[in-house]
Amino acid sequence: MRKKIKQIAVKEIMRKPVITLHEQVSVRAAIPSFSSFNVHIIPIVDEENRLKGVITAEHLLEYLLRDFDLDIPVSDCFDDRSLKTVELDARIKPDEVGRYELICVKQEEHLEGVIEASSILDWYGWKSGLLRQTEEKCREYEMIFNYYYDSIYEIDAEGIILMANPATRRITGKTPDELIGRNIKEIEQEKIYFPSVVNSVRGTKKTTTIIQNVEGERKALVTGVPIFNEEGCIERIITATRDLKVLIEEVEKNPMQQEIDSLVNRLQRTESLVEKYFAELRQLRKEKTEEKRITSKNKEMRLVLELAKKVAPVDSNVLILGESGTGKDLLANMIHNMSRRCSGPFIKVNCGAIPGNILESELFGYEEGAFTGAQKNGKAGLLEIADGGTIFLNEIGEMPYQLQVKLLQAIQDRSFIRLGGCEPKVVDIRIIAATNKDLRIAVEQGEFREDLFYRLNVIPMTIPPLRERKEDIPALVFDFLKQFNEQYRRNKHISSRTMELLLNHEWPGNVRELENLIERLVVVSKDDTIYPDDLPFELLLKAGRRDGPHIRLTEGEGLQETLDKVEKNILCELYQKYKSTNKLAELLKINQSTVVRKLNKYGITEK
Repeated sequence: MRKKIKQIAVKEIMRKPVITLHEQVSVRAAIPSFSSFNVHIIPIVDEENRLKGVITAEHLLEYLLRDFDLDIPVSDCFDDRSLKTVELDARIKPDEVGRYELICVKQEEHLEGVIEASSILDWYGWKSGLLRQTEEKCREYEMIFNYYYDSIYEIDAEGIILMANPATRRITGKTPDELIGRNIKEIEQEKIYFPSVVNSVRGTKKTTTIIQNVEGERKALVTGVPIFNEEGCIERIITATRDLKVLIEEVEKNPMQQEIDSLVNRLQRTESLVEKYFAELRQLRKEKTEEKRITSKNKEMRLVLELAKKVAPVDSNVLILGESGTGKDLLANMIHNMSRRCSGPFIKVNCGAIPGNILESELFGYEEGAFTGAQKNGKAGLLEIADGGTIFLNEIGEMPYQLQVKLLQAIQDRSFIRLGGCEPKVVDIRIIAATNKDLRIAVEQGEFREDLFYRLNVIPMTIPPLRERKEDIPALVFDFLKQFNEQYRRNKHISSRTMELLLNHEWPGNVRELENLIERLVVVSKDDTIYPDDLPFELLLKAGRRDGPHIRLTEGEGLQETLDKVEKNILCELYQKYKSTNKLAELLKINQSTVVRKLNKYGITEK
């Protein structure tokens, strides 16, 4: 019996096309697009982004070899043999994708995206990695749940018991199977235990602790913790129950205040663990619908990504270098997710955003009474919270010099002492640091400790700026377009001329600047297609300065002939966009009759 091949939703694997061509673009003008964007097949659309067909490099080669007219529009030479389409809401088999170089995704004849064979590989890789993380996390939670000394219940918003651990039988005399699926109201009515803490938690929407009667004359200390969904409503209630007699016996054996405080702290840690585990489970659910990956076509960037894959499985310290906005935090997150610590916490610390006196207490924590305003019972530091995982020290070059000494000691000893404390805290953490500074110069100037630099600089990685990897710009643009189109419920596309200007921009703010610009364009551009005049004035001004020197007087032509060519290009581009002489007159601040006369002069007609 053949195994049924699982179909995949088209929406999950499609992406925006690298480039599209308008149906009226000439074959001659289309030819450079294949090499510029490194593609072999390009979708053809009309003004409304309706899919008209596709054109392939092989098909164009036939035109070149047969010496056909290259000034005809691409709409006259569709390659119907290579056109394969699916609807946006359809599902598709993986082997079907492999039979085509490109599949166009439509909705009501409009082009929504494309599917390539590589999309399937990326999708499977992402799914398998996510499944592996989920399975590891579930095994960890199951072990904690089954072996925990206190009785733990998971109860839904209606009061139905969903889960109960084996400790339940020791406290209530009932096995988990006897309680799972029953409503708390029934449990109370049968006096198995009462009153239930669930009602108190529902009313206050806060963590609540009460004394509970258990079947017979026994008493129990029970704490209920509410778990909220994204709308702020209670989704689950987790309860932890301990036999009060056993608790009192533990206290009476050693009634010192220190032991009592220890029991209170254990209860507080239980509450924190429950909240932490369910927060991580919610994050895993969320990540099922999110694809977080870094890809690049740039040789230098691909070497950085390859190095990241090699060092991820080991615990060596990593120092990520690069200009602001290049994605240092994304690379750090990628290393963590590929490491054996992926199920542990990933803690981000921006050393430049926190004042030095506060940064020390945030990193190392403090004990009660360590300074004025310190919390009662003290506070765990970020190094302590990152135990078992990774801590990412961003902008490490901004860390105060005196604090660098304490960080160095913590890295060497893998332990530290909280402010105002005396007990060392041993931690198992991996350190990834990042900076946009040249730390070697900072060391020479006495602003950064040399010994700390060498401790952090075990494996250096330098992310090249965006201006040095411009081949990544089209993919980034389309990713950001998809992201913000979904966020703001728009359907924006980008014209080929606009993409050309983006490719020529220097991007001093790197990927972050590009992301912010695309968000701005999606929000404020007037039409569904983003044209050059939608770009910020500063960007256009820089492009104009850069392009200006390329205007040269051709031999035999004077100044007037050159100005006429510039005027013709401007009129041609604007008329093709607006198709209205009145609109051109308004934009150019001249009479409509003057516009008509100039269009006739240059033979510009609607194409």
